[in-house]
Amino acid sequence: MGTVVTLLALLTATPETMDSRVPAEELPLPPAGGAAGATAPTPLAEQLLLPTYSWDIVGGRLSISRGSGPHGPRLLEDSLTADGLVDLLAASPRAVELARDAHRDLQWGYALEYSGLLGALAGVVGISIGAAQITDGNAQVALSAAGGTLLLAGVVATVVGLVGINSGFARALDAVNAYNLDLLKNR
Repeated sequence: MGTVVTLLALLTATPETMDSRVPAEELPLPPAGGAAGATAPTPLAEQLLLPTYSWDIVGGRLSISRGSGPHGPRLLEDSLTADGLVDLLAASPRAVELARDAHRDLQWGYALEYSGLLGALAGVVGISIGAAQITDGNAQVALSAAGGTLLLAGVVATVVGLVGINSGFARALDAVNAYNLDLLKNR
């Protein structure tokens, strides 16, 4: 619970209030030599990654921005399969593992979803052609049965694919959260 409160406080803090909350002994030391042009350390709130995702007709879209809100500079934009997330989270081994799992889940999820939709469409066509057979009763039954089987298999594959996609996006969000928690722990 304390980590969640700390994370929320960091996300809502401005750079001025961030600096006033950090005790002086915890601030990083300036570079050796005391260079007058030394830059101030980046506030933690600007280092955290903020994930967002949305759905459209093609599928889910994952976007990652850094610390300045969901409309800040995008580091990963509209990724269907979370491709590039592993490289973005390379500083955290646990986050990299979760990002790889997310990428794998999203790949097989989309493959099953689209192949299931094609199978269901082929099943509907088979049922329609079977129903149109007037002359041969055996062909009508065979085509309708094959079409029904394809339709059922397509629907099942689509549902399983959607489960994989939802699992993949959940793992991608978990990967970003693991990265942010590692940032907080290593602070």
